[in-house]
Amino acid sequence: MSSMVRNIKLVIAYNGKKYAGWQIQDNDTTIQGLIEEALKKIHKYEIRIVGAGRTDSGVHAIGQVANFNTDLASIPAEKFSLALNSILPEDIRILESKEVDLSFNSRYDAIERIYKYQLTDIYSVMPWEKDFSMYIDKKLDITVLNDIASAVIGTHDFSAFSAPMEEHVSTVKTIFSSSFYPSYPFIIYKISGSGFLRKMVRSIIGTIVEIYKNGGGRGELEKILFSKDRSLSGATAPAKGLFLDYVIYDREKG
Repeated sequence: MSSMVRNIKLVIAYNGKKYAGWQIQDNDTTIQGLIEEALKKIHKYEIRIVGAGRTDSGVHAIGQVANFNTDLASIPAEKFSLALNSILPEDIRILESKEVDLSFNSRYDAIERIYKYQLTDIYSVMPWEKDFSMYIDKKLDITVLNDIASAVIGTHDFSAFSAPMEEHVSTVKTIFSSSFYPSYPFIIYKISGSGFLRKMVRSIIGTIVEIYKNGGGRGELEKILFSKDRSLSGATAPAKGLFLDYVIYDREKG
């Protein structure tokens, strides 16, 4: 053991199907919990990690980010990924590990988070594709979908699209982009913002899909957004189609 403390940044991918989300819980298996268990095996004492996004149960990640402090000198920063992957289950992978400034915090220093959601209007997709997308029983028109989706861009109160939150959490968020694009056999919905409320992305996509299937347009989504009334929004889209795509930091920080 060394007295020198290092801050290690991790980039993480996972299949969230079997897990109760990112955030550690007492009675459920979570991504954070398993990574902390693996770090405890390496260090022989408890290590706490901070994650950039608290993905819900069943949600996946391509570029989740976390960080932890270590005073273990025997493992180079870039080798923590190998050490952790040798312990973690195969549906959780550490894609990168590197040393960053001690002040870096993966949650509070993030300036943009990007999520994507996979939809398909093709009924007979491959079984593994079905497990990671939501089927829509109507031909998807990207032009119409993009017009509806653009309504959430900007700084708004997103109370109409959030699950019940803990106290003192602001429901005002800034969305930088909200759009659909084709990536066969999927239509991808991509949304980026400074931060998101619990189940906010899935609520937005569920509402967009409902409006689209009913032949509505941008005005309907604006009306729901400005109402701040959760009861007016559509059903929350299934977790299986949602991915935390990547997280952006200031170059000097992350």
